[in-house]
Amino acid sequence: MVQTKVYSSNIVDTQQALIAIGTELRRDGFEPDSALVFASVHHANHGSLINDALTDILGNAPFLGWFGTSAYDHQQLSEWQPAVALLAFKGIKAHVQASAPEDLGAHVGVSLLADSPTGAMRFLAASGARLEPKGLLATLDEQPVPLAGAISLSPKNAPDLLICSDQQGSGTLGAAMATFSRLSMTTSVAQGTKILGEKHRVTQSRANHLLALDGTNALEVLMSELPETLQEKLPSLGGQLFAGLSTPDGDSWLMRNVVGIDPQQGVLVLADVCPEGSELAFFILDSQAAQTNMQEAILELKAALGDDDPLAVVVFNCASRNQTLLGESLYDVAAIESAFSDDMPLVGVAGGGEFSTVGRQSHLFQYCSVIAALTLQDAPS
Repeated sequence: MVQTKVYSSNIVDTQQALIAIGTELRRDGFEPDSALVFASVHHANHGSLINDALTDILGNAPFLGWFGTSAYDHQQLSEWQPAVALLAFKGIKAHVQASAPEDLGAHVGVSLLADSPTGAMRFLAASGARLEPKGLLATLDEQPVPLAGAISLSPKNAPDLLICSDQQGSGTLGAAMATFSRLSMTTSVAQGTKILGEKHRVTQSRANHLLALDGTNALEVLMSELPETLQEKLPSLGGQLFAGLSTPDGDSWLMRNVVGIDPQQGVLVLADVCPEGSELAFFILDSQAAQTNMQEAILELKAALGDDDPLAVVVFNCASRNQTLLGESLYDVAAIESAFSDDMPLVGVAGGGEFSTVGRQSHLFQYCSVIAALTLQDAPS
């Protein structure tokens, strides 16, 4: 018998919030076999307390979780407010594996795969410090198993902590992964940006310095596509102007900030490398586009699911997809909620970067929403 239930609390005090969740779970007589946990960054200073309390609440059931600016349980938890949500699975087992913070890039992936079964799908949590996502994801992709997840946030000047049942002797971890064998994952990605012009080919670059597109000076191309109203504001567009790098299959874009401009040389500096030969387009952060892209992502997800009703939907949002960008609080959650049944668990977190597998490759997305619908892979034996 497979069951999923969500327990959440908006109590400010971390210990009291977890006591409330544990009390409700025990009152229901629900004995989870695994769990996912989503907590607002307000509780991140008490990461060790959370892990200890969850071990008491869940017993031997493995768990994995994330800290973010907001945690979601339908629309019951407010944005940017203290919150904890626990998605509990009964009849669904998971293997949780963590890596130490001193591991880097591909070494993190090796550590995570070392004792993990291949499974059918995975959730990934990582701390932002010293993370090398390309090496990590390339190593995990050596086993063709879809994944979703996020970079877990931490308060300024606080140690990076992950919510994880595999503590490796310490609450300070580099990354952790939960592998599930009986669940299938269907994902869709909603961008928060509007394309400014056409798709181009990178014809000259040095690491993250973009020199030429289609044989033309990169800054000249950008200025030709940037609306006149924004051209004078170019120096102040930091955080809103992006170069989108096309994924290898061409199905999605990886948004990377334009972090610098050399007007003398016509060079654009990006927040990531831009290899020669790759496809690139310019984008601007846009409220209407963010809403439209979410509605389209939901339609794509529903089409991919067909007649399958999800056991749960998990949302990994960029922290920027909030009321300031979208015009209303919890816009994404409300849009997803309206597309599925009221009793379907809908949980998630607004983190520092979103992981998702597109085609055969996994990527670190930014300024987007990754929606992961979970369905049962096989009938109970």
